[in-house]
Amino acid sequence: MVLPLPSLLIFRGVYKPPLDMNIMMCPFHFLDELEQGFQRGALFSTPVDQAIDEEKVNSFAGDVAEYNKQVNLALKEYAKIDYHVDPESKILAKAVIKYACDFLELLIAIIKNLDASKVMNEDLEEKFHLLHGVIMNKDILINAVHVPSARDELRAFHDQSVRDGLESMLSKQLSERKNRDS
Repeated sequence: MVLPLPSLLIFRGVYKPPLDMNIMMCPFHFLDELEQGFQRGALFSTPVDQAIDEEKVNSFAGDVAEYNKQVNLALKEYAKIDYHVDPESKILAKAVIKYACDFLELLIAIIKNLDASKVMNEDLEEKFHLLHGVIMNKDILINAVHVPSARDELRAFHDQSVRDGLESMLSKQLSERKNRDS
């Protein structure tokens, strides 16, 4: 999944600053430090067409593995948040985890590119540029992209009337498909 660029979100009028949420209230702030570490990493300064030091690649891969581990720990913490007690915390936590998974997907794409080519190429440089943009615009991406989707998903999951409506629609579609196939 390619994340929309935050500047496009702002340009299209999609981004609205959150009124009731503060990203820093999220229980997964430990991911921030790791994300910032990727930006300060030695691979960012490698010029195009220059060989990438194997030690730097191994260090980057180790950092990605640690980030993956921390995302899994965040998922365990997320599971402990009760939607019925504090729905906004559950929504925000889900949004941050969705961001972290997209971020991890980008890191894995970089690792695949590093495995394919031990030289900094334009595609790899573009991925690092995207990584920088994603890190710098984390709050905007979470609030403009992930919070609305997390809110909708959790509402659909926890709101019985929404679930009943979805089940009714699904049942209708399945019966229409069954009648069509018969």
